[in-house]
Amino acid sequence: MPETSTFVDEPKATKEIKVSQAELERRRKAVREAMNAKGLDVLLLTVTGNIRWLTNMVPFPGAVLVMPQDGLIRMIIGGPRVPPQPAPPPPPGFEPPMGAPTMPALEYTSHFAGELLVEALKKYGNARIGIAGGQFMNAGSYQHLTKHLNTAKFENATDLVDYIKVKKSDEELALIRETCRLQDKLFEYGLSIIEPGKMRWEIQADIVRKWTEWTTEECAGFQLVADDDQIFGDKFRKITKDDHVNLLIEPRGPGGLWCEVGRPICFGRPSAKMEEMFGLAVEARELFLKNFQPGTDPQLLWENNNEFLRKHGYQEESRLFAHSLGYDMVERPTITPGETMPMPTRLNMGIHPVVKSEGHGWVCDNYFMFDDGKVERLHKTPVKIFVI
Repeated sequence: MPETSTFVDEPKATKEIKVSQAELERRRKAVREAMNAKGLDVLLLTVTGNIRWLTNMVPFPGAVLVMPQDGLIRMIIGGPRVPPQPAPPPPPGFEPPMGAPTMPALEYTSHFAGELLVEALKKYGNARIGIAGGQFMNAGSYQHLTKHLNTAKFENATDLVDYIKVKKSDEELALIRETCRLQDKLFEYGLSIIEPGKMRWEIQADIVRKWTEWTTEECAGFQLVADDDQIFGDKFRKITKDDHVNLLIEPRGPGGLWCEVGRPICFGRPSAKMEEMFGLAVEARELFLKNFQPGTDPQLLWENNNEFLRKHGYQEESRLFAHSLGYDMVERPTITPGETMPMPTRLNMGIHPVVKSEGHGWVCDNYFMFDDGKVERLHKTPVKIFVI
C-alpha cells in the first residue's frame, strides 16, 4: 500500500545551539595532555572540523589554529590584514585572530598564511611543532613556514587529534541523538513532497529550506538519485513513476555534528530485483554489526563485506561503506583500505553498505558503540523500501 504521510512540522529554530564551555575545555585539556605526552610545544590544526571541535567557531577552508602547550590559542584566517575597528574582543583563552586576504585561485597569495604563522610562532623557533591534517595546508604556506622557521622541528600529529575526537562525550551524544531525530523527521518530510513530475533540484531546495528553518545549520548533505543517474545525474530530469530513487539525508545537526539516514523509494510496487538487493544490503549490515566490536580491525570488516558481495555475485566495494562522523562528515575510523584505527568505543558510526548491479540496494543509519561494546541504532526510520 502507498505510504500516507503523517508529517508534523518542527518549530522554527530561534537560536543557535552550541556546545558548552565545559565541553570545549574538556577537549582542549585532552589535546594538551596528549601534546605533553609527545613532547610537542605547539599544535597547528588545519582541518575545519578539528578547528570547530576545539573552538566552536566555523572557519572558512584555509584557516589554521595555533594551539600552544601553554598560553593563548590563535586563529589564522582569510580576511583583511588588519581587522575592522573596533574589533570584538577574542573569546577567553584566545589571542586576537590574524588575517590575510588569501584566495585559493590566486597563487600569489598562497604564502600569506605562512607569513602569519611565522609571526605567530616567532617565540617557538626551537620548538617541536605538530601539524594535524597537513593535507589542508597549502604548499605555499607550508614551504614559507618551514623555510623561515627552519630551527623548529615539524612532525605529523594527525593521529594525536583523531584518536581523541573520535570518542564522543555524553554532551556530544545528546547532540547526535537530536540530529538523528530531526533527520528522521526530515526524511518523513521528504516522503511528503517527493512525487513523479518534480525535478530533483525542486525537492532539494525544499528540503534544504526546511532543515535550515529547524536548525540554522548548513544542509549540504542531501542526495536524491535514481538508478540510472547515480553519479552525474541530470538535475533537470523529472522523476517518473517508474523510477526507483534513494533519498539520503545527511546534514549537520544542531551544534554542528553530522549524521546520515537513507532509504530506497519507489512509486508503486518494488521490483523483485529491488527487493532482493535491498534485502542483501540489510543482510550485509547485519554481518557488519556482528563483527562491530571494540578493537576490531577495520580491514577485517572491509574484507568480510567484500567476501559477502562476491559470494552473492555482486560488485565489490571500492570506496567506503561505513565511517565515523563528527564535525567532519567523514572522520576516522573508516571502513576502507588504508585505515589503521581499531574500532574505539564511544563511536558514532554511519553504516551504509551498497549492493551494486544495474541499480543498487542500499540502507543507511547511524549507530553508537558504548563503553561496554553495546551498539544502538540511533535513527528510527523503519528499515524498508518506501512505496509512495
